[in-house]
Amino acid sequence: MSENTKPTIDIESKYYPPTEAQNADRSASEGAIPKVAICTLTNKGGIPLTNNLLASLIKSEMMSKEFIYIFCTDNYSAEYYRRKKYVNSIRVNHVNCEEEHSDFSTPNFRNVTRNKLPSIKNLLEKDINVIYIDNDIYVNKAFHIDMLNIWYGGNEDESTHKLMFQDDSPGTPYCTGLIGITPDQSNIKLLDQAIETNNREIEAGNLHWGDQMSFIKALMDNEDLVIDTQCTALPGEFFPNGYRLKNGQYDKDNFRVAHANYVSGMDEKIKLLKSCNCWIDNAEEIIDKCK
Repeated sequence: MSENTKPTIDIESKYYPPTEAQNADRSASEGAIPKVAICTLTNKGGIPLTNNLLASLIKSEMMSKEFIYIFCTDNYSAEYYRRKKYVNSIRVNHVNCEEEHSDFSTPNFRNVTRNKLPSIKNLLEKDINVIYIDNDIYVNKAFHIDMLNIWYGGNEDESTHKLMFQDDSPGTPYCTGLIGITPDQSNIKLLDQAIETNNREIEAGNLHWGDQMSFIKALMDNEDLVIDTQCTALPGEFFPNGYRLKNGQYDKDNFRVAHANYVSGMDEKIKLLKSCNCWIDNAEEIIDKCK
């Protein structure tokens, strides 16, 4: 699999103001850039992490509640977030899974994550740019404008990088915990193949096979689509994974997100986020106060 050049994050120059990212009247059919949505995936067991993510989105002023989609794999979490005024709290059931499951290292948790890619695909088919963020991520600075700049540059008619992931080095080249993806047919084809691969591997008894391995396999098998989408990894110093967080290998003044991967279990993820000052103790209060 070839690796395309990583995009440059220019923290000074902005092509698009935040109001443009949240322009609900924008029509892609009339030549405008498609709408932008932030989405995440959760269940009852994942609510503490999800609340931390959502509170960080509020604190960083990264999109309002109406542009945030919460894919919930159980009724409890879906109702919980609807009561908190997340109008796009959506009950998804692509794959059945346990309501309270929060152990991030078991086959049962894979059933939760298997709902991720089909849910993202549904938004793309509605002509929406998607920023997918796993719930064990903290947003330190708003980066949706960065994404618009990388996707579309200064030109609304052609994307620069249609598909971006978090850099998950040294483990794997890409992490599907953070995805920036445009509603392009090549991206939808890649998602279809990743979903098919995931289902096939699980049916074959490979219960630990996840969405990340499936997406990487789809990229490896489709060099032409990789070239067409200009698929790339976001710069790790601004979008650090758990490995970088644990080793201090990130820009502490300008990092956009902190991802608590490279550790397993709710307690260890919270511990890692706290060590980087990326845990919000009053997250639920912040969410409740935000209209």
